[in-house]
Amino acid sequence: MSRNEGSTAEASLGSMEVIGYQPEYSAVAAARRKLLNIIDSLWFEAFIILIVIVYAVIMVIDMTLSSTSTNDVDPIECRALGPTPAHVLQRNVSMRIHCDVGDRRDALYYLDLVFLVIFIAEIILRLVAYGISFFYDTIQSVDAFVVTVAFIAALLPAEATAGAASMVNILRLIRIMRIAVVVNRLQRSRDAAAMRRKRAMYRRQGQPVEKVLAFLTDLRSRQKAAKDQFNIDWMMEVLASEELYNVAEFDEETLSKMQGAQGGGANDMSRYLSSETGLAKRKQVAEDAEDGDAEGQGLESFARTGSDSPSMKARKVSDANATGVSDLWVSEAITTPSIDKHLRILTTPMAWSFDIFGFDKECALLPDPAAGRPAAVLSYYLLEQHGVIDAMSIERTKLVAWLAKVDEGYERTNAYHDALHAADVCANVDYFIRQPNLARHLTQLDRLAIIVAAGIHDMAHPGFNNTFLESTRHELAITYNDVSVLENHHIASAFKLLKSKELDWTKSLTLDDWKDFRETVIQLVLGTDMRAHFEHLTKFKSKLAGDGFSDPTRVERKDTRLLLTLALHAADIANPAKPQGIATEWAKRSMEEFFRQGDREAELKQPVSPFMDRSKVPLAATIVNCQIGFINVLVRPLLAEWTNFLGSDAERDVIVTLEATLRLWETSGAKVIDSWGDFATLKGAAPSEAPSVPPVAKAKDAKKGGAKEVSKPAVAPNHSLRAENAQHQGAVSDKTRNMQQRV
Repeated sequence: MSRNEGSTAEASLGSMEVIGYQPEYSAVAAARRKLLNIIDSLWFEAFIILIVIVYAVIMVIDMTLSSTSTNDVDPIECRALGPTPAHVLQRNVSMRIHCDVGDRRDALYYLDLVFLVIFIAEIILRLVAYGISFFYDTIQSVDAFVVTVAFIAALLPAEATAGAASMVNILRLIRIMRIAVVVNRLQRSRDAAAMRRKRAMYRRQGQPVEKVLAFLTDLRSRQKAAKDQFNIDWMMEVLASEELYNVAEFDEETLSKMQGAQGGGANDMSRYLSSETGLAKRKQVAEDAEDGDAEGQGLESFARTGSDSPSMKARKVSDANATGVSDLWVSEAITTPSIDKHLRILTTPMAWSFDIFGFDKECALLPDPAAGRPAAVLSYYLLEQHGVIDAMSIERTKLVAWLAKVDEGYERTNAYHDALHAADVCANVDYFIRQPNLARHLTQLDRLAIIVAAGIHDMAHPGFNNTFLESTRHELAITYNDVSVLENHHIASAFKLLKSKELDWTKSLTLDDWKDFRETVIQLVLGTDMRAHFEHLTKFKSKLAGDGFSDPTRVERKDTRLLLTLALHAADIANPAKPQGIATEWAKRSMEEFFRQGDREAELKQPVSPFMDRSKVPLAATIVNCQIGFINVLVRPLLAEWTNFLGSDAERDVIVTLEATLRLWETSGAKVIDSWGDFATLKGAAPSEAPSVPPVAKAKDAKKGGAKEVSKPAVAPNHSLRAENAQHQGAVSDKTRNMQQRV
């Protein structure tokens, strides 16, 4: 794009108000980060330890003097003694002693007041640095209360407490509490300082795992109990085997409890977890059927008829070639009043309730070439909103052309994994990266990477999951060695487009930025594979437990990518956490895509995957169990941890609606399914009379399945392949689609 063309494009975009984008850090946030760094420093803890020790000594002296002074002496009488003759002084020894003690206690009073002022200042600094979370620590809150009360009591005039026995008793109680607080503060400060010294030592010496193993070896040598030695041996074995973050097994009894009233789906859920997430069952189910010798016939021989289903009408997509058309078409699209009305919601407190289906309807009414391109329109809008395009000097013409090609790469006849799902994940990602606790960790390159990753994460999805491609020996499974087959295909499909000069918008990136961008996008999209679900969640929880994300200046690049990976994965499976109307619509679409795969598996005489058998009676129970199990086992644990990190606003928006969707399925699931009509009885590809295959089907049965008689696909196989893990937002779609693709 020439300089003049760029100016024209920018001028056109000038009418679009950039809303919602904030600077990466505000001045207040920057000041709080600096203050937090000071409070967390080793020298600050050392200073507090010194102050506490000195104060403890003063407390002991003060209590000693209090015990020796049995009577209160009027200061006026002490001053009257003055320089008294020896014979008079002999008669007033007792009074003189009491006067001397009183003088010393007065000095200690002012010294005590100085230390209390220091402690009050420390409490104020910590309150400013940590915010409301300062009070989450009970002991810390009690400490602050006692210090504050003691400070107020010290400021009261002597006349206010003189002669009041109850006040004296209260002050004595406060003094005792202060001793306990001093001891506690000393211990906590020592522990904090010791932890910082250990962290510094481990950063300087060798690999962390070696230091941990050395520590455990030393610890084991000092254990006498056989049980303790066994436990330490087990920990060392886990570390040495690099299986620290693997979830090794689960039991069906636990799954039954998680299913609640609808516990009948535990067996299907256990099969799903075993095949799709790589977990092993403690109780092996009988459906370990041998893989049929389908020889890659599954996908190519599946003639899609998704548009024939009354529940899914083919989306109207413009036939106009977006490449070569003025790049201003997307700018005009996002400034169209009907589209702008929807997009503005994304920058308001109602962003999580963004109506993706209403947005899709408005996109379908746009003039060519924008018609029916929700993913391209929304992703471009978000890149503009976050200031990424200008910050990275990206050429708009090529970017728009590339986004249009990516949108076209999504299979239009898929019930769930289509361009609308990609747009929905983009909207969810945008919500997450606007949350302050995540935003403070991100650069503009990070925002570019995660928005692009959200847009391409299911590109060219075939409507079948990884397990299906692997079991049918599909060409893609062979190409990617059964490792995140669909995810690798999505990434490759999107990046291959950049080989075209007309589409390569990345030329403006420096070599280092390009490498970082590509590595980040690859990791993010691969992270949508459900087989990485438990590993990433466990790593994230471990990092949170170690306070690993508290200081953005100390967060390593790999940890920032972990945050981005969790953000995209959470956005992908967050469908059940959306308002009920949106959640149930996604559930309906995901179940329809599930059943299409089940039809094809039955046609090939293969075991039908969990939750994908439309012939199973009652069908409503299958759908309800799928949704409840998916929420309880996968979605809720992830979103609970993720929103806890993001903050209270995200917890309110996401978790509250998720719980509402779960209650809906538990109490009124059958009614929801009745409202869908008879969509589940309509076969997308397999003949209606095709029976389900018994669990223990043999390879020879697959050969007799008549796969050769099935017509060629109406859509080119390559074009229909797309990102495997589109777990969107909405209680229903999340579970179903997760079951279908990620599993």
